Amino acid sequence: MSEKVIESEITQKTKQAYDFWFNNYEQSGKFQDYRSKGCYMFNNIVPRLTIPKEGKIVQLGTALGISFDVLYKQFGDRALGIDLWNPLNHPGIVEKDMYELEDMPMAFCNVNMGDFRFTPKLRKYSIDYAIRNMVKGGVITTAGGVYVNECLGFNLTKYFTENGFTLYNSTSFYNETTENYKAPADYVHIEKEIIAVG
Repeated sequence: MSEKVIESEITQKTKQAYDFWFNNYEQSGKFQDYRSKGCYMFNNIVPRLTIPKEGKIVQLGTALGISFDVLYKQFGDRALGIDLWNPLNHPGIVEKDMYELEDMPMAFCNVNMGDFRFTPKLRKYSIDYAIRNMVKGGVITTAGGVYVNECLGFNLTKYFTENGFTLYNSTSFYNETTENYKAPADYVHIEKEIIAVG
């Protein structure tokens, strides 16, 4: 990024923040189409997970809502997307500031709020929200790995474990030995995605 990003300036519902998230073509790793990591995970891994029958299916941070739509098609009105914006007016996405979101029981949560590089405080708050609201046996997915740990300032794997979660990675559920396996696009790094089961 050519300019220093100030977290508080891009986590408010302002034109500046909107432009950062949706009109910033310098930002690397912003693949918001049907080849995204979210779409890949929701199409190929989520159907193989044991998700409790009670609780919401939530995506914290929906961007354009494209990957959220995959969850919505699988779970219907049980699915809920949360973001400051809903640019494509998806019926399952609520425009809400993460810091003002009321607690709710969740069976599944994909933590994609903000970006661990630019908004580590928001990402940690969202992870804590998911941990606090997860029903027994519920599943949290989020980006992980050494780089994410460095950005957040703590070991995310250890943090989940200390909070009573058992960790897996996507290849535990979907890999080359799976019938009809389709490899992700080169830029989709699902091998570092954390799957935490409570």
